[in-house]
Amino acid sequence: MKNKLTFEKLVQLVEAGTKIYKVDETNEKIQIIEGIVFTKDEPDILISKYNIDFTDKLKKFIVSERCQDAIFNPKKRGVILIDIVDYSKGNSLYFASLLTIFNTVLNHIVLKLDNINKLVEQIIPTGDGCFLVFNETTNSSFFQIVLIIINEMNNYQDKILKKFYKKQNTDNKLHIRISCTLGETDFFYDISGNRNCYGIALNEAARVLAAGQKEILINYPNENSLNTVFFDDTVLGQANSLIVKLHKNSLYYPSIKNLGYIADKHMIKRQIWWLKDLPMDSSLDLYFDIK
Repeated sequence: MKNKLTFEKLVQLVEAGTKIYKVDETNEKIQIIEGIVFTKDEPDILISKYNIDFTDKLKKFIVSERCQDAIFNPKKRGVILIDIVDYSKGNSLYFASLLTIFNTVLNHIVLKLDNINKLVEQIIPTGDGCFLVFNETTNSSFFQIVLIIINEMNNYQDKILKKFYKKQNTDNKLHIRISCTLGETDFFYDISGNRNCYGIALNEAARVLAAGQKEILINYPNENSLNTVFFDDTVLGQANSLIVKLHKNSLYYPSIKNLGYIADKHMIKRQIWWLKDLPMDSSLDLYFDIK
């Protein structure tokens, strides 16, 4: 039969990283994304329809995590991008030292968040940092985790420096910058066979971080952007809520600065805000309001 797909062929396609556009069990059809043709206007996405026998084996495969991640199903999720400052300034031992601190702290944070609930859906290493993709159930509250990350990174290094030095200096620490957004993401299995993530939100987080840093260098050269957060309007409400919570304690006065509409390399403008002067205090209970 023309355009007939076997179960074995479908499994092979999924294992190779192919995305399924739609599954129609009622009519025993499945639509597979085949590729793309670039035109002057909108790109033309090539999708083929196949007949397939919905056997019990196929039904069981379709509900598996592997197949579910292969089905095109973008959803809005919170994304945090963490960038290690000055990562490239050093040799291999320097890289290993930075990653030891970074991985130890992130592992500690993720374990705590998983104990509250499974909040981190996916971690994507970038070499000099990582993306954290959050469960869509936390879309209205995940932003405060940026404070946890900055705080825990500082406190962990305080303990290390205390062990080796009597005097501590913030200039001797690993520093990070963070960007944050809320947007569409979806999952797939990459060429290494690992579960991975793609989507507009990841691209936006990278652009917000790059544009924010560039704006600080050009227009605020005397201000310190270490251990601060850049974000767009998708999480502005959450950022303002975090400020209100912190202002209830008169010791902490972080601030939000509107950097205005900034164009990226594609000349697309987006409004970016800058959250700075965040508290780094080991006595703060930063996990108190996370669900």
